Amino acid sequence: MTPKQVPKNVISAWQKAVIELSRLSAKDKQDPDRSAVLRKLVRIEKASLMRLREAFTSEREELTYKLLSSKENLIAYLLGFHLSNSYRLLKTLERVEQRWQWSALSNTPAASLSIWDLGCGSGALSQLLTEKLAPAFASQRVYLYDTNSLLLSASKMIFENLALPNLRVFPRKVGLQDLNTNPHVFPDEVVVIGLGYVWNELIKNRKAQQKVHDLLRHFLEQEAQVMLILQEPAQDFASRAAMTFRDEVVKQGFIPLYPCPHHQACPMLQRDKDWCYSEFATDGMPHDARFVDEFLEIERTLIAGSSYVFASPKLHTRMNPHPERKPVVVGRPQHKDTPGFSYLLCNPDAQLSKLERAVIAGRGDVKWRGDESS
Repeated sequence: MTPKQVPKNVISAWQKAVIELSRLSAKDKQDPDRSAVLRKLVRIEKASLMRLREAFTSEREELTYKLLSSKENLIAYLLGFHLSNSYRLLKTLERVEQRWQWSALSNTPAASLSIWDLGCGSGALSQLLTEKLAPAFASQRVYLYDTNSLLLSASKMIFENLALPNLRVFPRKVGLQDLNTNPHVFPDEVVVIGLGYVWNELIKNRKAQQKVHDLLRHFLEQEAQVMLILQEPAQDFASRAAMTFRDEVVKQGFIPLYPCPHHQACPMLQRDKDWCYSEFATDGMPHDARFVDEFLEIERTLIAGSSYVFASPKLHTRMNPHPERKPVVVGRPQHKDTPGFSYLLCNPDAQLSKLERAVIAGRGDVKWRGDESS
């Protein structure tokens, strides 16, 4: 079972890289209290952090690849977003394991693991996966794809700090429109393909989108054991792009593990004002990430994201027993005349329904978006 905390080795590797890449003095960089050093760095980078957070929250559709082309913005990104993204993935995998009573660590006999981190950014997705899954495999390969040299270098540095045995990392400064879609597939390996906060950036890049689908099709044709992970912001345009991607890969043959309780077309796409995303409690977030929130006066008890996990048919056959599908919470409509809310559910028959039951936050077991309804 995935633990509730981001692994200490992942946090330590991130800390070392951020401090080394920062503009702090040599004396500060040698301070053994890394959390204290990072708090000092957050104060120094406050303006950049606030600017970047504004860009990623309210101006996401207008982002350009040049946004993270300066070292100043790179440090702000690592401070403000890297660990939060790791935590979202951790909680997503936790729900997958709870729902399916399955773990790649114990239920996937294979000799090797390869991770394709497409549009890797700082590598939060592949670093967490590698740290978690490495004990189950004799060898691991990670392919990092990005067009940003600064991000690729930072990601490679964090991997080096992880210091995992039998791990090889291949940084590739290649745009997804130039992706190799015919790689060799080893019969005894598990392949994890990650798309972390990049699909929304490909909305206008049809060639890159097609290349990703061609790669996925290749792995399916080779009957590979594949886990596909998609993470996007919980914003309407990004979430709806993720929902459309979900339908496309299910048509290709992938089986949805999370959050969907069915294999049919997404019913939320028929609702103009709704979109599907997940919520996770923030009580387990790393302390360094929570300090950034507190310093920027951001109060949140939930952290959200459009998170999806799929399995290829070959991998899915190893997931026993297959659980009974249950309705999944996709919304909490507020009551107009009384306090509290009801639940909007996505059901195993691909129909949406409303659970007309008053639920008041702070009283009883509140279900968050992405949770199964009991």
